[in-house]
Amino acid sequence: MLDVRKAYAESHRIIFNCNKTVCMTFKAKSAKSTLTPLLTLGGQYVKAVNHYKYLGIVLDTELSDVKDIQRQLDIVQQTILILCSKQAASLFFPTLECS
Repeated sequence: MLDVRKAYAESHRIIFNCNKTVCMTFKAKSAKSTLTPLLTLGGQYVKAVNHYKYLGIVLDTELSDVKDIQRQLDIVQQTILILCSKQAASLFFPTLECS
């Protein structure tokens, strides 16, 4: 099925990057497991993943926000540490300008 899409894409000068193409199967919260199909694109197997970052948002198979919220909290924590270290540096070195 993906090869049909690849043939269409090639006829319209669109190139798929098989190394960046992944497959993620979404499942219901009540489901214990899901079967992930083995897909091929251009003779190469498409990698199956449990989570994927798409347009800056982390998606996972359960459609949970936990990984994305944790990623955002990590960024906020790093920013706070940088700001605190700049503030501390200005206390010890008042002539040093932080921009």
